[in-house]
Amino acid sequence: MTTLLPLSGDFAQTFFVGSDAVAGSKFVYIKKIDLFFKDKPSITPGSSVRPGCTMYLCETVNNQNLSVPKLDKAIKYGTVRKEYGSINISSNASSETTFEFRVPVPIETDKAYAIVIKFDSPGLGNSFSLWRNKAGETYNSKQSSPVTKGALDGQFFVITNDNNLTPSVDTDLMFTVYAQKFTTNETTFQAVNRSFEFLSLFKGETSGKFVGGEAVFANTGYVSSQTVSVSSSSANVTGTGTAFNSTYTVGDNIIINSGSANSIRKITNIANSTTLTLENPPAFTNASANYIIAPVAVVYDYNQLAGSIVLVGSTANNSKNFIPNTTTNTIVGEITGAYGKVFGVENLPMSSIEPDFKIISPTLTTSNLSIKVSNSSYTTANSNIEVKLYNKTELTNQRVFLSSRSNEVTNSANLVNGKSLNINLTFDTSNEFVSPILDEEDMGFGVHSVYLNSDLTNEEIPVIGKAQSKYVSKPVLLSTNTECSSLKVTLNAYRPARTNVHVYCKIKHKDDPTSVEDIAWTKLHCTTPATLSSSETNKNDIIELNYEVYRYPIIATDSTTSGILIPGNFLINLEEEETSRTFFSNEFNLKTYLNTSSYVRIFNQAFPLDSIVAPVANLQDDSFKLSKLIDYNIDRNSGIPNEKYSIFTQGGLKVESVSNFNAAFSDFTNDNTVSYYGFNRQYFSGFHTFQVKIVFTSNDTANYPYVDSIIANAFSNF
Repeated sequence: MTTLLPLSGDFAQTFFVGSDAVAGSKFVYIKKIDLFFKDKPSITPGSSVRPGCTMYLCETVNNQNLSVPKLDKAIKYGTVRKEYGSINISSNASSETTFEFRVPVPIETDKAYAIVIKFDSPGLGNSFSLWRNKAGETYNSKQSSPVTKGALDGQFFVITNDNNLTPSVDTDLMFTVYAQKFTTNETTFQAVNRSFEFLSLFKGETSGKFVGGEAVFANTGYVSSQTVSVSSSSANVTGTGTAFNSTYTVGDNIIINSGSANSIRKITNIANSTTLTLENPPAFTNASANYIIAPVAVVYDYNQLAGSIVLVGSTANNSKNFIPNTTTNTIVGEITGAYGKVFGVENLPMSSIEPDFKIISPTLTTSNLSIKVSNSSYTTANSNIEVKLYNKTELTNQRVFLSSRSNEVTNSANLVNGKSLNINLTFDTSNEFVSPILDEEDMGFGVHSVYLNSDLTNEEIPVIGKAQSKYVSKPVLLSTNTECSSLKVTLNAYRPARTNVHVYCKIKHKDDPTSVEDIAWTKLHCTTPATLSSSETNKNDIIELNYEVYRYPIIATDSTTSGILIPGNFLINLEEEETSRTFFSNEFNLKTYLNTSSYVRIFNQAFPLDSIVAPVANLQDDSFKLSKLIDYNIDRNSGIPNEKYSIFTQGGLKVESVSNFNAAFSDFTNDNTVSYYGFNRQYFSGFHTFQVKIVFTSNDTANYPYVDSIIANAFSNF
């Protein structure tokens, strides 16, 4: 054995671990590597230069039966840095320098890898030197045996400044590779959710706009009769009348106020009741500043329109937390100065969960993942919910929540580990040299929440509506030469009991000058029986739902009425020789129920679907006409209309005022063609543009519908 003393350059040494050395495992985990140094550079007295070295593992590529290091293919976690003082030297290779990885590094067995050593100052006069084995050289009167090179043997390389690799055919570096051994007993690891706050804010009681990443605090008010002296050039804080040593612990945050400015700083040392040290100086100087004891968090997401904000990294505990609906408790942004009054400290309903963990389970190993989640009573479920990696797991009927940290700390008695989400990772192996792998830098959980209600208020209005969960398609423009006469929508959907899926449409005639955005929504009629429901326990129980434009405009609920039914019975005057006939009733003053802007639906109670829908004209106390001209095809001799309209010649006609008068309907008087009245009372029959909206309703976030596919068919009878 002898030493290699280069004047410049770095080194690489290939190696492999045979599967027969680790009980047949296809993987092995490298815990540490020992290198043996003979010399390191001399340090000039008084010099601050202390060169060190970095060792990393990399992949190799086969080049003419030689495994050559791929210097740019470093193995993740396989890098270790050694400073000058940590490098041991010896004159007889008896003292090793250990390069221990932060976590064991997995590599494949029966495959070549390389150890790469990079020096800070390879050109120093007395440079680093490492012990090696060179064939034919002697050490302690013993001659080294020849170094043979086969396909799986290691190879020593010198790396020049331009990263060229020069192999040495008769030399190997002296090194020791240590493989990690694992227990063959099943082991469970736990993780918990981060500390979030889900806050709703009073609308109209906010100022400014919070920005993502800024720290915020609960403005609980200044500590009375106490002040602090701070400087923007010093991390020291001096208090007057304070009790720092009983109020704070190292690592806490202190909120310092100077007028409209606030600085949130972490405490690194507490000397006594009046002196402490901060991680960084505050942003201002004030010899008599106020301070606040309150929880701190960072803005994760802010929806100004909805009045909601999500915070992360909350420091809430039993003595200080975010409190809802109080006159003084606002949240304040450190950077923007934005503030808002907290209406509620909410919990996030969890409808499904999707783990994003990078876990590798080699042969001979197993890994399982399960969770425990809090319910609305802040009790963690007793049984584990099995979760599949990289797949969404539906929390069917679980009614569980990811809780705000403030709610966790005030309701921690029945929560496992005091957290609302507990994650259990169970690893097992039958080979002590191999284990499942969890990449701790790539851990995440996608929590899916369903926001929905059962409020259809204003859903017929073009751009607003109180339903929380909906889908709106793009407008579909049909052929400019085609006017369609009917529209049918088919959904393949999951619709369990106590939920519903509502479909709306907009239709537009080519001659209608109104933009699609301004046209009213029409609620379609579901022809599938309401009793047909999906299984509440099987989220894949898809059923077919069919919808069509109804025979007359209906109000925006599940009813089949147009509006207010006017009392009494009506008759049609068949003696008039015009298509706009008079409908009259002597039972009530019609002006109590109608005006000249009204729309009405006229029908025979025996045939309620066959209706005349039109705007009112020439309104009198006991009669009205329709502005729409209808050809009743009345026989001039008998005075009787054709069969289609004969139902209107019988007594006892009923009249409803139409509340949703811009809605589309299948017009009985026009061969059931989909028609509608524009905003100027103009009648349009047929359409060449349509748009679809789907609204989901339920009062239970754990029991919700969804749509798997949608088909919309527009038909033409023209």
